[in-house]
Amino acid sequence: MAFRMFSDTDLAPKELQEHILTTYINIRVGIAVIGIAFPFLLWLGGSLYARLPLQPSMSAYYHAAGFDGRSMRDWFVGLLFVEGIFLYLYKGFGRAENLALNIAGVLAVGVALIPEGTGQSWITAHGFCAIGLFLCIAYVALFCADSTLDLIYDTDMSNPAKVIARLKLTYKLLGSAMITSMLVAYILNTVLKTGFGTFWVEAGGILFFGAYWLMKGLELRKTAADLKTIRAQTRKTGGKVMSI
Repeated sequence: MAFRMFSDTDLAPKELQEHILTTYINIRVGIAVIGIAFPFLLWLGGSLYARLPLQPSMSAYYHAAGFDGRSMRDWFVGLLFVEGIFLYLYKGFGRAENLALNIAGVLAVGVALIPEGTGQSWITAHGFCAIGLFLCIAYVALFCADSTLDLIYDTDMSNPAKVIARLKLTYKLLGSAMITSMLVAYILNTVLKTGFGTFWVEAGGILFFGAYWLMKGLELRKTAADLKTIRAQTRKTGGKVMSI
């Protein structure tokens, strides 16, 4: 009798597809969770572990050292690396979305690798990566997020047209909020040269980022867009993903 270390419970093809698909879904959840947790980990971790006061900006935690030389640098770099890798590995529902996510992933790693400068230039390499990251995700929210919304017509949701309109508006608002927070943070840091409130403005932008991924994940879960796609039950026409 052959030795089996694990259970050999049979899985039907559809069940196996759903099982494998959870990896893809978990990447999307991970992007949202890391984004939402990031500012709180820096703030609370810096306070409790390193005994650091709240820093002027999130990037300032790279250099800040507190009690006994402790810092949040490893967390700052590590979380950005993971977020960048997830963004790069995640595949969107179109070439433009996928390209924007790939660029965002590379820029997230750039934010981690290139520390915040102390020069007087209007923009640094660190700032370029950070601004570019936000712009790429905002682009996805503003111009790519509605490509899968027509699949809502195939669900049991009541008044699907109203649901679609509400989600379109939500995605536009979140994308606009990301851009606004980035611009305000840039003005506070560069034009006004003050750290007042910059951390919370940046944190707000990242929370909008996380909220977008959560909302998009809930939408795709409800419409089963991922599962339908791997089963060749969808097609993309005129920029819209629809059931076959």
